[in-house]
Amino acid sequence: MTKRLIPLLILLCLLGSCAPTLASPTSTPTAIISPIQTPRPTQMFVATATPQGQGPYLLFVEKSTLTIMDINGGTRKQIEIPNDGYIIELDKAISPDGDLLAYFTGSPDEPYDLKLNLFDLSDEAFQTIASLIAPGFPENLRPVAETLELSHYSPECSNIECLTILSSYDFEEGVTSLAWSPDGQYLAFAAQIDGPSSDIYVYDTDNQLIRRLTDEIENIWGMEWSPNGKRVIYHATVPGPVDPYNYWYIADLGMNSLQNLSGDLGYFTGKLGWVTENSFLYVLWNNNHGIGPRYTSVRYVNLENNETKEIWPYGAESIVFDPENDRIILTTNGAGDSHPKVGTYLVSLDGSFTKLSDSIYRLFEDQEPFKIFFGQDKDDQIYSISPNGEIKLFGQGRGVKPSISPNKKWILNWETSSKLNLYSDSLQLLNSWGFDEYIYYEVRWNPDSAGVIITTDTKHYYLSIPNGTPTPIEIPGYIFTWLP
Repeated sequence: MTKRLIPLLILLCLLGSCAPTLASPTSTPTAIISPIQTPRPTQMFVATATPQGQGPYLLFVEKSTLTIMDINGGTRKQIEIPNDGYIIELDKAISPDGDLLAYFTGSPDEPYDLKLNLFDLSDEAFQTIASLIAPGFPENLRPVAETLELSHYSPECSNIECLTILSSYDFEEGVTSLAWSPDGQYLAFAAQIDGPSSDIYVYDTDNQLIRRLTDEIENIWGMEWSPNGKRVIYHATVPGPVDPYNYWYIADLGMNSLQNLSGDLGYFTGKLGWVTENSFLYVLWNNNHGIGPRYTSVRYVNLENNETKEIWPYGAESIVFDPENDRIILTTNGAGDSHPKVGTYLVSLDGSFTKLSDSIYRLFEDQEPFKIFFGQDKDDQIYSISPNGEIKLFGQGRGVKPSISPNKKWILNWETSSKLNLYSDSLQLLNSWGFDEYIYYEVRWNPDSAGVIITTDTKHYYLSIPNGTPTPIEIPGYIFTWLP
């Protein structure tokens, strides 16, 4: 939790526990184009050696120092990020080709001088892309506060001044959001360039121009590109009496359309994933603060005609979308005479469904698409599910989602806190490794799937796949990634 959320939580504690009727979502705006020429890059001298060989390379961060390292650690290239720059999320900061690195300078707190910058790892040139906070912050967020219904808030925060402060916390939480397009040509980012709230802007690395993609009164909290790089799905919020009011939109890079996924039901929606380049699955969350099922509906939207179809109009506890087989797996506790009975179901995109089991499984949401694994709550066993819905025992586990290699050939499963098992994509056990240390859940696969970095409570190891021996590797700290 960031330090900016602490005052927000203190204020929210004063607002009461009963959620009011939700305010109507703001109207869907028309995006506008605002070309902005960015400064030309500046050369930066780097005195250290350049890694030799074919790679892939590791990139890690210590304060404002970047280090690019061969896997054997024998050759390094070190780069100082200019002007006390820093990186929020290293994996998201790197462009898909591994050449450009997005970083920040300044602060979202006073004096509100936060800037987005780019660093070229190939020629050590850097440039400032944009100032992310407009002059007059946070008072310039007052138009956002004026859209909120004062009567929904407690007496302690039922005035414009207090709601403006809440809006500033909301703004600061998402103003460092960014995302590279799949081809690396565009960098989408949140900024308050035109105001009053933050919006999404897109930087074109080919012509060094910025254009404004969205124009809502809500503040941006996150974004993600479609697989073909033609659309951006994003999450926008305004402060709520208890929880933020959440909205999900999809913006077209060609400026032709803007879909509001939240509609009249808004505030508690979330994405499941892209079905095709022009269709999307999303889910409505239950906004009843822990009472009832976690989700209330699964919906399919056609972005070409903006038609929405509800394919699961019932409650659900957990949901996984498998795009390779155009199916959804979900669990439900069952509620009401018309609701399907308790169990695990396979749901087709046309709304038909088949019951797979009377048991409720703990689904691993956001699982890699080519297999879906889940475990029963009553034990630590891990199961897989075939395209026809057959549930099979996969192996023993720790209730942790198995990790699948980028080429989809290998599966790593945590049998215990100190033992890893390697399986083939046909679920055949290939190898096992025991450690004297506690193994963390997250592993970092080499982009070519030839190996993986394993982190324990004392060090990092590199493990060649499928028959290697874990070898200690010198990586300071835990902020690192593979360069593409």
